[in-house]
Amino acid sequence: MTASAARHEVQFFSDAASLQQRFANYIAAHLKAGTPAIMDTSAVQSSAILEQLARAGLDVNHALRTRNLVLVDAPEMLERIMPGEVLAADRFFDLASALIDTTARKESRKGETSVALCREAPPALLAKGAEITCRLEGLWSLLARRFALDLLCGYQVAALESHDGFMGCLREEHSTSHS
Repeated sequence: MTASAARHEVQFFSDAASLQQRFANYIAAHLKAGTPAIMDTSAVQSSAILEQLARAGLDVNHALRTRNLVLVDAPEMLERIMPGEVLAADRFFDLASALIDTTARKESRKGETSVALCREAPPALLAKGAEITCRLEGLWSLLARRFALDLLCGYQVAALESHDGFMGCLREEHSTSHS
């Protein structure tokens, strides 16, 4: 996959179990293909996804130890890139770029996706509104192209229903949308 063909997909989930299963399948497929993966979710979601990966036969401890799988706490990341109510694009790019750089394999062949990343939209982000949420998705799109990421974003439908304007802007900011 070339940088211009990077994927930035969004999937809308009816419940946490659906999100966990999709993320576990996504991560397992990438790890089995030799692509390192980053999972940016809440601690509760991460724990459930890691259990599913282990049940699927993946050596989760090895993947974590070798940094083939990197866990990021989504609420903590949000706090770091949003001091107060302002989205600090420079902080976002610094943190996310460093994370991707250190996760990417040096031996990755030219033209291939170097990192897979799945991220859950934390409720604290959604509470800040559609404009800031869509702006953050736009920043992720820029990084997806820059690093040739295979990026999957997950949103729970119930969390979006109380906010006007989310669905349209989220579909616009992603290369593909799945319900």
